[in-house]
Amino acid sequence: MPRRYRTGKTARKRLFREIRKMGALTLVAVLALAVSVTFLIKTINANDGVDREEAKEYLAVAEKYIEDSNYRAARIELKNAVKSDKRWPNIRIVLAQVQLKLFDAAGAKNELLIAKELGTDSSEIDHLLGQAHWLLGEYDDAKVALTNKKIKEENYPESQRILGRVLIETGDVDGSRAAFDRALEKTPDNSMLWTDIGRFRYILGDQKGAIEAVERAVELDKNNIRALEFRGRMVRSQVGLLASLPWFERALEIVPDDIPLLSEYAVTLGDAGRASDMLKVTRDILALERNNGNAFYMQAVIAGRARDYALARRLLLRAGDYQVNRPSGLLLSGIVEYELGNYNKAVGFFRKLLKVQRNHKRGLKLLASGLYRAGEYETAYKAISRYINKYGEDSYSSVVAARSLEAVDKRGEAAKFLDNTIFEGGPKLSLVKEEDDFESLQKNALKSPKSANIVIPYIRALLARGNVGTALTLAKQLLKNNEGVADAHILVGDIEIRRNKPSVALKHFRNAQAISFEQPTMLRLVDALRRTEQFDEAQEAISFYLSNNPRDLEAQKLMADSYIDSGDAQQAIFWLEAVRDRVGYNDTVLLTKLARSYIAAERFDDAVKTAKIAYGINRISALTTRMYGFALLRQGEDGTAAVELYKKALKFEPDDADLQAELEEAIALEAFLANEGNIEEVEAVAEGDAAIEDDVASDENDKDKSENKKD
Repeated sequence: MPRRYRTGKTARKRLFREIRKMGALTLVAVLALAVSVTFLIKTINANDGVDREEAKEYLAVAEKYIEDSNYRAARIELKNAVKSDKRWPNIRIVLAQVQLKLFDAAGAKNELLIAKELGTDSSEIDHLLGQAHWLLGEYDDAKVALTNKKIKEENYPESQRILGRVLIETGDVDGSRAAFDRALEKTPDNSMLWTDIGRFRYILGDQKGAIEAVERAVELDKNNIRALEFRGRMVRSQVGLLASLPWFERALEIVPDDIPLLSEYAVTLGDAGRASDMLKVTRDILALERNNGNAFYMQAVIAGRARDYALARRLLLRAGDYQVNRPSGLLLSGIVEYELGNYNKAVGFFRKLLKVQRNHKRGLKLLASGLYRAGEYETAYKAISRYINKYGEDSYSSVVAARSLEAVDKRGEAAKFLDNTIFEGGPKLSLVKEEDDFESLQKNALKSPKSANIVIPYIRALLARGNVGTALTLAKQLLKNNEGVADAHILVGDIEIRRNKPSVALKHFRNAQAISFEQPTMLRLVDALRRTEQFDEAQEAISFYLSNNPRDLEAQKLMADSYIDSGDAQQAIFWLEAVRDRVGYNDTVLLTKLARSYIAAERFDDAVKTAKIAYGINRISALTTRMYGFALLRQGEDGTAAVELYKKALKFEPDDADLQAELEEAIALEAFLANEGNIEEVEAVAEGDAAIEDDVASDENDKDKSENKKD
């Protein structure tokens, strides 16, 4: 039978006996359990926000780091404070402010939302939340937060400053100006506010006003690194790359680990030709943030400039989609694939770029070249025609257009693109032919008659239609209200050039130079100086520009032209070879100029070699054909080829007297070389006859001497 449990007194006695046996052990276990539970409760409470004192200690250390602008170290201390006291909203707010300083908008937004859940009123932090939304591109949410009427009075100016930045991004110029004015009314001596006003003016094209604003910002706070960074960018456009470096370096002395500042510094170093220094800075960025896509992108740029396109592609993959899908990333990706021979992939990148920036200058040109390489000749011609209509014809676009037409058997149309003047005159600066809807441009200009960036496209559209008088009147009116806008001065200068008044245009280009001496200004200034026969001044302007922008290709080409004009072949060769080493052997105009300079320096073998390459690129250019013939003529070794080239050149320019004279010289060379063998035979016979005569004379002399001795 199964055992039955006892009840009553017997069972109770047995239970007490068992308890007495285990008493000591049970007591120890119970006490241990109590201690463990107490420790666990204390730990849970601490993680839940009980250890406020420890959090305060971390906060005190973080505040010292913040005073020294060491925001990365401050962030570490504040995160430790959050671990100590998760329920203290003040820590969350301070951490969010530091994260905004580090441009960690997502992290800041998260902390601010938690602070709200912990009881913080939105009126206390919406100015910060609005900034986080703005940095994340969440403009509608940013506007809602920044226009909260309950925002505390002390935070109101900051909310208006950020609102001004948001409205700039969304294209509301008037709203942005009003927001900055409201902030300025409350805090007229706010350095960051003046920095953002400078950005606003710069976007509107008012470079002079932007410079004044950022100088005011630096005056108010010499340690405002955002103002120093922006001032560096302004100097970069106003004077040049090298002149801007001290501003970035000054800011980095204050905050050496600021990634946006390091990025601007690296880009400037790279553009100035200091690739090794740029690479070092990108490594510094990656040491701070190991997955920084912008640093990998900049390294890809360095690899691309070194023509290591396989490495550039690998670095672009590490840079990530955000960097690759920016306009600059799409351009670089397209160039890399083009150089690796993947033309269809390259075309895909260039098309994406033109969807974002429909008139991107290099993008249009490279798209056409990529399409040509991919065998899409008619589409290539359409693309390069769009480029020419927008920016004017140059040697590269001429060749692409001609080759595309040749490929579809339109040789007659191709020929018209290949006779660009190379040496005569200066650079041909075509006026922009606007493709935008004229009525829309007119409507916008009438709505905002004082806004340069809105009115200038309309005036250029008038020029494209031939309405020069109306364009000039409007341009002068616009200039009265925009004296600090370089583009307004350039526009008037362009119109005066169109009216064949280069001296008047020169004054406006000089005014533009004083505001912003960027490449478009430099090109126009040099052109006007040459038109007015001020060649030395033109060369000085190019030299000054190159002193701060040493890698600028157009300036290097202009410098070479100036030495060609002055007859200094050696210096011309120096600059032309520098350009050739960077762009390769694909520019027929560049190679033709270089061949001519070699001839002037009596380096005939180099001239023939270079001219032959240029002729191989463009066989239906009159000038390239002529220069190849001229190089052969001066080398004096192949008269037949020289004659054939001159005959071909004369088909293009049958009325050129100089060309006809050179042809006759080539025919004479051909005849001379053809007869050179006969001449050598005659000379050999003559030399032989002379030797015989000498022998006979010698024999006669010996005979006479012998007879005399006998006598």
